[in-house]
Amino acid sequence: LPSAMFFDMDCFVKTMNHFQSAFKNASNSNVQFLHCFAAKACPFPDVIRRLPALGFGVEAASLTEVVIALRNGVEAKDIVWDSPCKTISELQYGINLGINMNTDNSQELERIQEIWDDGSKEADEKPRSQYLGLRVNPCVGFGDREVTSTADLYSKFGLPLSEYEDDIMGYFEKYDWLNTIHSHIGSQAFGIAGLANAVRIIYELAEKINSKMGFQKVVALNIGGGLPTLYDFDNEDRHFSVFQDFVQNLKKVGMSHMVVSLVK
Repeated sequence: LPSAMFFDMDCFVKTMNHFQSAFKNASNSNVQFLHCFAAKACPFPDVIRRLPALGFGVEAASLTEVVIALRNGVEAKDIVWDSPCKTISELQYGINLGINMNTDNSQELERIQEIWDDGSKEADEKPRSQYLGLRVNPCVGFGDREVTSTADLYSKFGLPLSEYEDDIMGYFEKYDWLNTIHSHIGSQAFGIAGLANAVRIIYELAEKINSKMGFQKVVALNIGGGLPTLYDFDNEDRHFSVFQDFVQNLKKVGMSHMVVSLVK
């Protein structure tokens, strides 16, 4: 049977503006935010093309989502590409366009290094991704939904920090271009405090790496998952209050001098 989807664009714009406003006072010369809309949540051109004017980038979990973003006016520098099994050609494509990307494992790190080495002679002629990261699992547990957890020790995405901390630190020493830590524990299984706790863990890891290297090697934290939905409330103000709660919890974490890229 024919079907149709209706989208309240006024509500969408209002929500995005409230989210930006919540972080406006938290931004300063040391900490900046790039908020990204997950394309998989609503990959419709009429929605995506509105994002730049609202001050948002796009988080992509596939090459298709990257292309949708680019075709609808999102600049490469405002795209964060997070799919966990990117091919060599996809990685080459992203690097040449200057798209920010997060690797999921050591194999992807090796692939990027090969691309970097092969293209070194043309480095001045090609755009290069500003932020290239490694996904780290902070191992904060299942949360309220075990079936969708991405933060248990045996979750399939990223490197579990509790088991691979030395390896993770070694990767940041080995790869000159690696400058971002990415973490995604899921949004619906953890409350605001749980999300902030995961940020604290990867922030402390970043500080540890920077201290060991003797300079600011990690310049960005890429926080994935978005914020939890309040399913039991239909009050607009109550939903918007979640944004401010998250900002206050991030302040408690103590981040002081990093560019922070938030995936919303």
